[in-house]
Amino acid sequence: MRAALPLFLCLCALLSACQPKQTPTRIYRDTEVSLDVQDRVLDRQGAPIDGILQRYAPEGSLAQETRFVAGMRHGRMQSYYESGRIKERYDYSHGLLNGPGETYYESGRLEMECPSLDGKKHGVWKRYYDDGVLESENPYLDDQAHGVWKQYDENGRLVREISFDRGRFSGVAREYDENGKVLHEVRAP
Repeated sequence: MRAALPLFLCLCALLSACQPKQTPTRIYRDTEVSLDVQDRVLDRQGAPIDGILQRYAPEGSLAQETRFVAGMRHGRMQSYYESGRIKERYDYSHGLLNGPGETYYESGRLEMECPSLDGKKHGVWKRYYDDGVLESENPYLDDQAHGVWKQYDENGRLVREISFDRGRFSGVAREYDENGKVLHEVRAP
């Protein structure tokens, strides 16, 4: 048992030496960077930044934080109202919007869900009234309207829908009254 202790300690030391070194995340202020001709963000020495860029409102509150790798947005971007509440949140991958995106009312309620893939609208974009009731659902595929777009009134009743196929009107468009009865209907040619 005593012989196992030195072997165990030696193994622990070896494993900790093999761990990658963690470098602290660099924080940049907006006054410390500039843009190059390829829209990469550079530090004062002209090198692409790696870290978090923070932008501040004139009164001094944090307005936006964006993670950068090799001068390109890569990771989470968040912006804030002067109150400090989150205004919008988007994810980037190698400079392109990629993943869920959200905007918020100043009250803190969700205003929009706006997913993207490789810099293009992709998935169902949803907008909400400021009380949280769904206002619209708009599906996208590869940056084009694709599927049934729906619009709702403040009470959550469907008032309008229109079908799209890769950006073109297809199928049918309908408008409804407050009881759900079809008021108007137009069919695609």
